[in-house]
Amino acid sequence: MVDWIIVSIYVLSFGISFSFGANDAANSLATTYGSKGLKLVPLVILGAVCEFVGAMFLSSRLASNLVPSLIPSLNPDLNFPEKEEQKMMLGASIAAFCFIISSSIFSIPISGTHTMVGAIIGAGVSAVGWSGIHWKMLIKIVASWFVSPALSAVLTFGLMFLLVWATLDLDKHLLNSRLLNTSLTSAFATALSGYMFVILLPINLTGYVYGASIGGSFLLGLFACRLLVLVLLLGWEKMLTSCTNWCRLFSFWDFRFAQQIIDDDRVVNQPFSIN
Repeated sequence: MVDWIIVSIYVLSFGISFSFGANDAANSLATTYGSKGLKLVPLVILGAVCEFVGAMFLSSRLASNLVPSLIPSLNPDLNFPEKEEQKMMLGASIAAFCFIISSSIFSIPISGTHTMVGAIIGAGVSAVGWSGIHWKMLIKIVASWFVSPALSAVLTFGLMFLLVWATLDLDKHLLNSRLLNTSLTSAFATALSGYMFVILLPINLTGYVYGASIGGSFLLGLFACRLLVLVLLLGWEKMLTSCTNWCRLFSFWDFRFAQQIIDDDRVVNQPFSIN
């Protein structure tokens, strides 16, 4: 016999994902598009891939911890009635989907996270009552919504100031130093992303795996940035046909070749003069 509650929850889950893409994803993509960092089509494709990977492979730990922390009765060890839990999930899904999709239709930017937390609280109150909600945890979550924007603004200002000084200051840093700082920035950013990816995986890993993932991500960021610099300066044809250029890829601390290539290009392309 078909359990229509489970089927409805699956359908609404896809609907919520669609509504997130129509509304909440724009919050993270709009800054990149507004700053002209990427064009619209590749930005949407990249956003879709990242949203899918995050939701499919990295969300289970958050989902499994969020609900029991807000509604302790739903802790797996307490044997809460499964049918009641399914009804709560269905109610929360309906509320979240209707609110987010309605906001998207009327072009109102809202937070999907805030919506889901509110839907979970509403379902919890209806099922276990006001006393069944962990209000202190809810206060911490709501407080983080106000603290995180301010903290992000301060950190972003500091990082942006440091990056501009290290990579764009023509008076204090030569081209070699600026390119080296750029590659190190890429490496640290990639290492941080790799660490965040690993800790969100729903499996227990050893310290060696964590170290290997961080180190591998760091090297990946170094080589990716260096490869991009070589391709921009030389083009794919020269890069693919020269062993010297491939050897340069592994000397990540030395960017002196970049200034030499630029100087040689200036000599070749300078106007002819009999004087």
